[in-house]
Amino acid sequence: MENEKDVNELVEKKRARLTFGGPGHSGEYMLNLDDFDGYKKNIPERICISLREILGNEWDVSNRGSRIEIAFIKEYGKRDDEKILEAISEVIGNEYEIEKRN
Repeated sequence: MENEKDVNELVEKKRARLTFGGPGHSGEYMLNLDDFDGYKKNIPERICISLREILGNEWDVSNRGSRIEIAFIKEYGKRDDEKILEAISEVIGNEYEIEKRN
């Protein structure tokens, strides 16, 4: 009989896609989460609130319904992939598999 860990590994996780510098967003991160299209279902505001708390006042975190935009306030275009990935991982936990693009 399989234990709980083995069963959890068989369940396919939802995807979270993190992109920096996409079209029209040259100096910011964009986070897209499976299941949220911005029309029928928006990304919950609680995710943005948690990201703001972790990242602090130096980062602007905006919920656009289908994506979350994250930008450094003082210097647009500044990157800190490690900090952003850690914050996202802390907020969405094991529910999503994070895919970093670029």
